[in-house]
Amino acid sequence: RHPITIVSVVVFAERFCVARIIIPARIMSSAAIVVDRLAVLVELFAIDLCANAVMSNHYHVVLKVDRARAEAWSLGEGLAVDGAVFGPLVVKRWLRGETVDAETVKAIEIVESWRSRLFDPGRFMKCLNEHLARKAN
Repeated sequence: RHPITIVSVVVFAERFCVARIIIPARIMSSAAIVVDRLAVLVELFAIDLCANAVMSNHYHVVLKVDRARAEAWSLGEGLAVDGAVFGPLVVKRWLRGETVDAETVKAIEIVESWRSRLFDPGRFMKCLNEHLARKAN
């Protein structure tokens, strides 16, 4: 197994995040893997990529959190990352319009909690690092 080590993460002004992550050289042999995954995640999250640098065994990212954009998304847009793929059965049923009162309320609560993940830099980095770890193993 090839561990990914988070060396430092600094969040300032509640809107910016700077991270330095050390990852195995085997993954870093192709910087395109990191850059391509960043491009995918920026489309899914309410987080902008301000800068990135990919070195031989680590990378740096500077992220800007756009909380207002995530909060403006509809509930359906809030499902972009976790929704139909990872969601519990009640959410999948809600998406198909098959829920009744109490189930609908619970599904909406779950989706609202997911929306908060869409501007969470920790969740963003988890999605990036998990993808890189899978590539390494």
